[in-house]
Amino acid sequence: MADIQLQRAYIEHMRRKSNELWWTKHVWNKNIHPRLSGMAWKLFYGKFDFTDLQQAIRKIGKVKPLTRDLWHAGIIDTIVEIWKRKNAIVFNDQSFKMNKVKNMIKRWIRTTGALSRNTMSLHGTEFNILNTFQIPLKLPRSPSIKACKWFLPSQPFIKMNTDGASKGNPGPAGLGAIYRDDKGHTLGGIAPGLEEMNSFMAEYWAIVVGAEWVEVYVTLMSWG
Repeated sequence: MADIQLQRAYIEHMRRKSNELWWTKHVWNKNIHPRLSGMAWKLFYGKFDFTDLQQAIRKIGKVKPLTRDLWHAGIIDTIVEIWKRKNAIVFNDQSFKMNKVKNMIKRWIRTTGALSRNTMSLHGTEFNILNTFQIPLKLPRSPSIKACKWFLPSQPFIKMNTDGASKGNPGPAGLGAIYRDDKGHTLGGIAPGLEEMNSFMAEYWAIVVGAEWVEVYVTLMSWG
């Protein structure tokens, strides 16, 4: 009997936990300053209608990771700053100053820009966002360019280079192959389409079809 009661208590605890803590990933976010996260936690826990919060978070749609970080921070910042100003008016008899609220929100967003490890995309919209909030540009790492060499095959071998790819996994696929002799002369090439398949099978068929072409070529040369 005790085991059954313990099990029910655990299930009830997990049910409440799943209902209450869905929003913590947006508050306790590594891209948001811990001080702001702490204030947001105090405000949100049992005192906030999360329907509006969900709608605000989803409003951003599909954007780059850095822009999403700034958007989430802006939502949290705005809620916390309005809450703080409300308390200042009610309990400290202070006047409401919109510019002060805006400046604090921008300050927290700039902090998120510094904390975020995501880089900007080379897109005008994201550049304008960073410029508006005076966030230093976070350029992506430049590509690494490495030299590679192609060596001639030994006589009388033919060198075959193949590649296969699919648009989607699976998706419409194709292959390509090119053949050169020991002097570097191009003997031929193929680039047929394939039926829908994954990229691994496209690579596989590139080797198979490429090898079949070599066999045909060698046979024809022997007849000549």
